[in-house]
Amino acid sequence: MIDAAGHPASDIVYVGDRIDNDVAPAKHIGMRTAYLRRGPWGWIHRDKPEVAELSDWQISDLNELPGIVGAENNPI
Repeated sequence: MIDAAGHPASDIVYVGDRIDNDVAPAKHIGMRTAYLRRGPWGWIHRDKPEVAELSDWQISDLNELPGIVGAENNPI
């Protein structure tokens, strides 16, 4: 994904509803992360301490992304 985007990992915001399969791996390789509190996994993982430790943002709706990306001046 990083190669396809043509930008460094730190310019990419990865959105996911699972800490173990989404947020943690993306953070590990240097991406910014948004934890999505939606759907079954989003609610199952929402109270885990890793959510606060590994996600740059915690959102409840994908409509929040433009504000996050725009506010941070992220290219992607």
